Amino acid sequence: MNRVTVIMITYSHEAYIQKAIEGVLTQNCDFDFELLISNDCSPDKTDEIVKEIISTSTKSHLINYYNHSLNLGMIKNFNWALGKANSKYIAICDGDDYWIDPMKLQKQVSFLESNPNYGLIHTQYGRSYFPYNSFEISRINRSDNSFNSLIANNPIITSTVCFRQDLYKDYVLEIEPADKDWVACDTPIWLWFAKKSNIYFLDNLTTVNHIIPGSASNTNSSKQYLNFIKSRLSIREYFIKNYGGNPNQVSFIYNDFYVDGEYHILKLREFKLIESYLEHLRRNRRVIKYIYISNFYRFYKFEFLYKFLFIFYRIFHRINNSSKY
Repeated sequence: MNRVTVIMITYSHEAYIQKAIEGVLTQNCDFDFELLISNDCSPDKTDEIVKEIISTSTKSHLINYYNHSLNLGMIKNFNWALGKANSKYIAICDGDDYWIDPMKLQKQVSFLESNPNYGLIHTQYGRSYFPYNSFEISRINRSDNSFNSLIANNPIITSTVCFRQDLYKDYVLEIEPADKDWVACDTPIWLWFAKKSNIYFLDNLTTVNHIIPGSASNTNSSKQYLNFIKSRLSIREYFIKNYGGNPNQVSFIYNDFYVDGEYHILKLREFKLIESYLEHLRRNRRVIKYIYISNFYRFYKFEFLYKFLFIFYRIFHRINNSSKY
């Protein structure tokens, strides 16, 4: 049995998939590993590129490749691929990211082998921005991986992780993620691992994360982004309720949701969310903001006036740089 299964889900990654695969195949390890690629019926040349690599690479025996005949969607594809893993450890490298440290897997597995009370290890990473002529190393402090810290902010980048498969199987049995409507598929895993084991941050730069327009967390679509942060809120609520939380955490995650989502809620004229936002502001005695948002609520039924008000809000919003939109 392989010591590690590297999961790589891909969809329309023809520009990135070769570099992603090469970063895995160049790993220098004293143990066996496999690369499991799950292509979610990509409409571009991703399939052709993967097959070409398999036919020419001297390490093609490490690759198990699946190309779905029908598109499953990212969440189902991710869960499906994880379910195929049959190794002691699981690592992840998304098809649009790549590893730059050939010792990444060796370092992570060596740590987990020597520290059985740790279930997951992640590393530092760099960001490459579209059109990828800029690069920066993340400066966020990722050393606090407690449950309470992860509820407040998730510093774990998916393509940097390596974790124990037996714990992941317990997670699936307990959480049943396939039955949830969560848009984010990695955050609940990290939260569950934080409750059931320790998580370690290895402060080594091992991975480059491509920031691609159109992804769930990096999109110009207000509807898509609002769905993403709704799902993030739902995940946090679930874990606070079922795995221990406090009223301060509940207040925090709702405030975080409304701060992050305010622009999109107003832009889309989300009536129910505007109402709940007003209630949140009232409970927290945010008087000035309450009055401000009340004006949008007052003109909700008058589409032209509402849009006129929103123009001024948008200008103010951009001047204050309170959102990337």
